[in-house]
Amino acid sequence: MRFLFHLLWRHLRQYPGRAASAILVLAMSSAFMLALAGVGTALRFRVGAYLTELFPDERMRLEASRAALGPMAIESRPITDDTVAAVRKSEGVKHVWPVEPVRFPIQAIGNLFGMEIGSDAVVHGVARELVADALTDDQPWAMPTDPEQPYPVVASRYFLDMYNLGLARAGGLPLLSPAAIVGKDFTLILGQSSVGLVASTREPQIVPARVAGLTSQPALIGLAMPAEVVRALNRDLAPGRPPLYVQLVVMLDKRAERDDFLKEAAALGLQLTGGDVIGGQLKFGVRLVGWVLIGLAAGVFAVGMLTFYLLFAMIFHARRVDLITLRAFGLTPGQVVGLALGEVGLLTLAAVGLATAANLGLFLWLSSVAARWSERLDWLPPGLFDLNIAGLLATCAGIFLLTLLPALPMLRWVVRVEPAEVIRDI
Repeated sequence: MRFLFHLLWRHLRQYPGRAASAILVLAMSSAFMLALAGVGTALRFRVGAYLTELFPDERMRLEASRAALGPMAIESRPITDDTVAAVRKSEGVKHVWPVEPVRFPIQAIGNLFGMEIGSDAVVHGVARELVADALTDDQPWAMPTDPEQPYPVVASRYFLDMYNLGLARAGGLPLLSPAAIVGKDFTLILGQSSVGLVASTREPQIVPARVAGLTSQPALIGLAMPAEVVRALNRDLAPGRPPLYVQLVVMLDKRAERDDFLKEAAALGLQLTGGDVIGGQLKFGVRLVGWVLIGLAAGVFAVGMLTFYLLFAMIFHARRVDLITLRAFGLTPGQVVGLALGEVGLLTLAAVGLATAANLGLFLWLSSVAARWSERLDWLPPGLFDLNIAGLLATCAGIFLLTLLPALPMLRWVVRVEPAEVIRDI
């Protein structure tokens, strides 16, 4: 064994330029491959999974089709209870959750750092299933049994981001975490507007409310309240008007044909909301770019490996006489292949080590920058930009094995060269 190590060290020093070139080529191709594969995998599986969570293929939001009449947009067929019943009868539909808006002005007033801040609010009544990501299992989502109890409200995380990115810096106020918002009590003034909207026929009512949670769903930009609460308030403060809905959230069976259902919905005067259309395009684009980067990574690595093997073949072509001499001194073909494979392994290990160190440093730096940037956007999921060290090391181990395995056929061919062929070439 000591003799084999001596021969291995001697062979590595015999052609230092070619060995260094082989290491450099494989290290550069491996580094580019790891970077491209890492970005592609993150886009395809991590960002893609997050977008799929925001815009599931089985869930879609429908709104009434609109026609433009100058500066006005007119709904051709408003969404009524009859529309909801027709959608529920469609094939493949599991659930339909209508989203009902309040039909009177609402002001929301709260206290922040000793200052009273208020504005008109956009409020919708939704089912618990639509805000499940913002609530715990034991949190009530219904009309309070006690009139003195506050109404549960779910707010959008985008409000928190807007405050942290704009209002806090403009007013010199401290940044807020979700813990400062969730559970906070504020006041709703029903039937009153600060911007001159048409008020309710009833006297304004002051009711308490409490933030039950924050949601990351992009479709829930305003405030969400239990559907039965909004229905009761509409009956009380805007009587005589039939229920109308701004959206229908439809959950399809996984085996249902999405395109067929959308054709049926179009016949009812419904269309996908702009957010769902953009979400579908984002998912397709992210997945496509992810696969393209992964394919490009494989191509770069293949070119690098081909160049590596060409350089390695040049080294062993010049060393055929040494190998035949070793065979003449009694080394078996397996020992000669092991010697040559050890040389390939050391060169590959050096190249992969350099590539791993370079990518690890780059990924750690990018992860820290992305983490600091994502702190300002609270709606982004935690861990979106975390470095997957286990995945990086597993990929490096795969590169090492993929480099060694294809070398075996070439090495076996080298040690089977007959001495007569070597003498003839000399």
